[in-house]
Amino acid sequence: MQEVINFIFIAGWYISAILFGLQTLKIFHSKSGAGVSVLAMGGFFVLNVNSTFWMYFHQEYLCILATGGIAMASLISLLLALKYGNNKQKYEAVIFDLDGVLFDTQTPVHATAECEVLKGYGIEIKPEEISHRFAGISTQQVFRELASHLDSKKLLEDKWKLVREILNKTHPEPIDSIIRLLAHLSLKETPIIIASASPKWYIEIILGKNIGKSSGEMGKLLRHTPLKKYFHENFVSAEEVKNPKPAPDVFLEAAKRLKVNPKRCLVIGDGKSDVRGGVAAGMDVVYLGKVDEEIEKLQNVISFSDSSDLVAYLLKQQNLF
Repeated sequence: MQEVINFIFIAGWYISAILFGLQTLKIFHSKSGAGVSVLAMGGFFVLNVNSTFWMYFHQEYLCILATGGIAMASLISLLLALKYGNNKQKYEAVIFDLDGVLFDTQTPVHATAECEVLKGYGIEIKPEEISHRFAGISTQQVFRELASHLDSKKLLEDKWKLVREILNKTHPEPIDSIIRLLAHLSLKETPIIIASASPKWYIEIILGKNIGKSSGEMGKLLRHTPLKKYFHENFVSAEEVKNPKPAPDVFLEAAKRLKVNPKRCLVIGDGKSDVRGGVAAGMDVVYLGKVDEEIEKLQNVISFSDSSDLVAYLLKQQNLF
């Protein structure tokens, strides 16, 4: 009978140690001390330090590891709770790529214009291929890779002239599901900002475009609502930083302007340059696009092939924003 009691006694200590360890991991991953009593954790730390010494002097060596583990987990939980405070949300800000995320402009506008410019020099390539390979990368870099023998600055000037013409003739389609996310973030008063590889004048034009569609309840409601309603003047262009995507500069500058720790920012982008830049900036990334081996290996990146699934996932999560 005594052996059974001893087993239950020892098992209780180890189960407690495991539970305290899980509590510590939860605080670390959520970066929030919400619901954690600093006084209680301090008490558990002192209690289990004393228990460890008591076990040692009474030769209860099987329990020393458990009591020591509880003491250590309590101390770490205490320190993390003091560091993160009562943060209820994981992210304090969201950084959006513009083309292909907020508006369907990557292929119909950018890639189409680039194809037309290259076609004039006898280089044939489809807009879809350009979008897949170079989404989010500076246009000059695109031309350097596809037409290294030509003057990339001249090609860039021609491209933006065509883009202006396209925008004057057509209205880019907003990504309806992402607009739902913007509305949600607005209600939560979560700061948002655009980090784009495009020039400032282009971003300003797109900010003035209406985000509503002729069909759908939300589309009709926002038919005459410009994107600027949500972002105001919150955007960073690659023109404003030293290094364009895939360098982290635009994302770090975006976090700086919002006065938010980069680790508390979430990036949403549709290009590998967004993924690489966001990860390099120490941010979590939601990638909208086809997953490959490179993307799968990244731990702080989650991927979706459809924007509706992306938004549905984010809206279902607790304490993200």
